[in-house]
Amino acid sequence: MKSLFSFAFILVLHLHVNAQQPDTMAVTTDSINQNFLNVYLDGMSQFHEFIKTEIPYVNYVRDRFAADVHLMVAGQGTGSGGTDYTLFFLGQNEFANDNDTLHFFDNINNTEDERRTGLVLYMKMGLMSYVAKKSTDIPVTITSNVVSTSSDKQEDDKWNGWVYGVSAYGNMNLSSFYKYYNLSGNLSANKITEEWKLGFSVGAYGNFEIFDFGDGDIYESENSGSYSSATVVKSLNDHWSIGGEADFSSSTFSNYDAQISISPAIEY
Repeated sequence: MKSLFSFAFILVLHLHVNAQQPDTMAVTTDSINQNFLNVYLDGMSQFHEFIKTEIPYVNYVRDRFAADVHLMVAGQGTGSGGTDYTLFFLGQNEFANDNDTLHFFDNINNTEDERRTGLVLYMKMGLMSYVAKKSTDIPVTITSNVVSTSSDKQEDDKWNGWVYGVSAYGNMNLSSFYKYYNLSGNLSANKITEEWKLGFSVGAYGNFEIFDFGDGDIYESENSGSYSSATVVKSLNDHWSIGGEADFSSSTFSNYDAQISISPAIEY
């Protein structure tokens, strides 16, 4: 009975001591430098190590409430199949209410390295104003690879911002009893600017099968169709866009000559 009482007393004492300990986890960073900006990364976790390597002049805070800037990244698909990444720079503590928003448009044809490099570039541009205000001893140098055009006229874009795509596919399987042909093709045109998102595509496909049963009976099967789509979106301001999408398709397999759908849309 005496040993049981001693154990209970020690347990109560232990809990009491723990309750009096200060909160040592309030601020946790990967590498603390008092002159650096504290940043909390929110989103794009697959690129965090790359981001930390490319932007080493800030403290990456694990506690969101200890950050000077809460950097949040959100992606939304575009009509052309790419992604519109929105970078929210939310100021906290001494930068309270000092917020900013940038957009990085990721083309559908970009590689993963081009995607993460583009995101880091926009992160750097958005963080510069906070870094400059944080300390007079700024550990960065701003450079540019843009060539001066003061004496030479910049060449106009012959395609006026349009990106065109052409694709085709075909295969066949031939034997004495069975023949199979498959053909398909697609044309596309896309343009994305700060004011407009435009996307158009048209395509067709055909699958043809011929069975020879060897007794004079020949069976032929055809599965073909076509499709087209158009997307038009107009930006009204930094947050709102309005537009719509129209789609057309035909299919022998689904047994319809034409199927048309029109969808208006509002984006935020």
